[in-house]
Formats: sequence, structure tokens, C-alpha cells
Amino acid sequence: MREHTKEPWRVEQIDADMLAIFSGEHQTCVFADLTNDPVVGIFGDPEGAHADMKRIVACINACAGVSNEQLAQINDFGGVRQLALAYDAEIARCRQLEQRREELVQALVGLLNMPEADGTQSTAVARRDAKRTARTIVTIDKLEVRP
Repeated sequence: MREHTKEPWRVEQIDADMLAIFSGEHQTCVFADLTNDPVVGIFGDPEGAHADMKRIVACINACAGVSNEQLAQINDFGGVRQLALAYDAEIARCRQLEQRREELVQALVGLLNMPEADGTQSTAVARRDAKRTARTIVTIDKLEVRP
């Protein structure tokens, strides 16, 4: 099966009782006659019409619970693709925060598990390194993560 007709699509009111959805360069049209005996029809390439109908259903199902006003705002933002890119960036930021949190927890656990100062150089170095790691993570968090 071929891919759906490329955007933009539009709705046109043909007359008082008929609406039509045109896809692309009038390659396919879905129309609805809203008279007493409503009729819905399609004209254009049958294979293309089938792909377009599947696209319509997929888009409507993907937008369940989203108002037309919200969809218009998404379109103003740059469309679903831009929204998906922003979402992916936010997910990446959250993963980075999770990684930093894990590093900070490990540094703190290291500090808590260290023996009290026993005068040895290895304990002092380990304490210094754990504190440095914790300080670095907190500094990065303050510089990069805060909105």
C-alpha cells in the first residue's frame, strides 16, 4: 500500500449540505453529503484514498482527548513533529537528571560508608574525592538544570 497524500489538507464547504476534505493537490477527496440521507464518499486513486482514510483514522485516534483549540496551538508551535522533538528533549533532560541523581547518591553513600578519620592518607583522599564528586554534581545541577 502506498503512503498517504502529503499535507496540507483542508476542509471546504461545497454547499449548505456538503463538506469535503481535500488532500494535497486534490489527489483525493472525502466528501460528506449531510442531507436527510447522509452519504460519505471518496474520489481519487483508490489505493491513495485507502491510505488517506487510514491516516485520518490514525490522526483522530492519536488526538483522543485533545480539543481542536489545543490542536491549533500545537500547529502554531510547529506541529506534532516539533512537539515530539520538544518531548524527546525533555525526556533526555530527565534521563540526565536521573543519572546525576544516581551519581550524587553514590557519592553520598560513599561518604556515609567511610570510616571515621583514622589519620591515614587513603581515607583523607577518599573523603576528598567523594566531596569533590558531590560538589561537582551539585554545581552542574545549579548551572545547567534549573530553568
